[in-house]
Order: sequence, then C-alpha cells, then structure tokens
Amino acid sequence: MGISYPESEPAPDVEDLDTKIDKIGIVVGLRALGTLIITLFAACFLAVKLSFMHDRLLGAILGLII
Repeated sequence: MGISYPESEPAPDVEDLDTKIDKIGIVVGLRALGTLIITLFAACFLAVKLSFMHDRLLGAILGLII
C-alpha cells in the first residue's frame, strides 16, 4: 500500500556539478596552503636574517622556534 517510487540514480548533471565543486575546493585549498607555506618561510627567513645572531646554530634554533 502507499506510493512507491522506483529507485533511480541521481541525475548526471548533479553528479557532474558535485565533481566540479569538489575540484574547485581542492584547488582553492592547495593554493591557500602553498601561499601559507611561502609566507611562513619568508617570515622565518627574514626574522633570522634581521636578528643579530652571530652563530648559525642559534639562528637555526630561532628559525625553528618562530
């Protein structure tokens, strides 16, 4: 009794849109991660370069702490 619907697959347009959205999200996330890595590297490099450390070991430790 009652109304029953045949089990059907989602429309191909919906799946295609989902994959496009997923790809866009991955690209945006990877670009943000790359930008963050480059920015952090530059900040640590400049912090060590501009500090008055005369020993390379102390400079490396400072870079790791930052």
